[in-house]
Amino acid sequence: MEISNTSLTNEEGTNGFTFPAVAVGFTVVITCISLLGNSAVIAVARIDNELRLQVSNLLIVNLAATDLFTSLLVMIPSVTALVYDRWILGDALCKLHCSLNYCFIIVSMLTLSFITIDRGVAMKNPLRYVQTMTICRIGLMISYVWIHGLVFAVVPSLNDWVHYDNTEAVCTIKWKIDAGIIAYVTVAFTCCFFIPAGIIMFYNFTILRSALKLKHNIVQPKLLRSETSTIAKMLGSRKIPNSQGRRHSSGFINQKIFKSILVVVLVFFVCMTPFCVTKLLKVLVGVDVVPPWISLFSTVIQFTSSATNPFIYAVFRKDFRDAFRRLLRHLFVF
Repeated sequence: MEISNTSLTNEEGTNGFTFPAVAVGFTVVITCISLLGNSAVIAVARIDNELRLQVSNLLIVNLAATDLFTSLLVMIPSVTALVYDRWILGDALCKLHCSLNYCFIIVSMLTLSFITIDRGVAMKNPLRYVQTMTICRIGLMISYVWIHGLVFAVVPSLNDWVHYDNTEAVCTIKWKIDAGIIAYVTVAFTCCFFIPAGIIMFYNFTILRSALKLKHNIVQPKLLRSETSTIAKMLGSRKIPNSQGRRHSSGFINQKIFKSILVVVLVFFVCMTPFCVTKLLKVLVGVDVVPPWISLFSTVIQFTSSATNPFIYAVFRKDFRDAFRRLLRHLFVF
């Protein structure tokens, strides 16, 4: 098995600490957070009766499960490799590690896209939402993201393009200028990053536009009440009054929607853009164009996404917070 010759052991900070040592510590912390956070999300979503009734929460569970698998099957082996400064688990597991990493990244991105589509449909057509987003359609979405992820993830291993890259602390593609690798990376990044990013941006701005529409009372009163109720349920807001408090409540919900959109978009691009851009630069320009510490940083920040998603898509929602409280009261009887 080939191993990247570039070592990070000499990348020392001003206080004598190596950058890999910092990366190990940080990755261990976010791995623990990811394991606890995603396990809690899955548990409460499957145990709590109210959350089980919302079929769209299956997308949240799928996202949490993907992030949980990333922590167990990708992040922990990477920490081990960082500690030993080499890959110690063998060639076969290196290929598996690469395939799992790419698969989980793709599944996570596509699931985020379907979550934004679900919220966009709920905002734009609240009266038809229940008929549109059935458990069958949600199941098809989840099946599609896993098939899509697996198809793209196994290609590097099948073509023997995989090696352990010490600068990235993961088993990854051999970043060399090759026609096959360039074609694969171009198609994969288009289908698995740029298109999902476009979907996330489009539907989040659709949600914001619908919120502004509510604010100006363009829709009929009956539809207004229905949309407002739908938004409140999505965001975990309290019930909306139908008369005097409607304008104030609508403004409050608009503010929450705008903040939610901002967090979703920023976290998505902050965590995934460095990972994707550095890989594109390596295969299109050359490995030497990306400094080793930036390669490692892009991997660590990509791992961070698995720890932040539970907070963005679950803990920040009032219905999940209430479910956590009910679970804690049941467990500890207080």
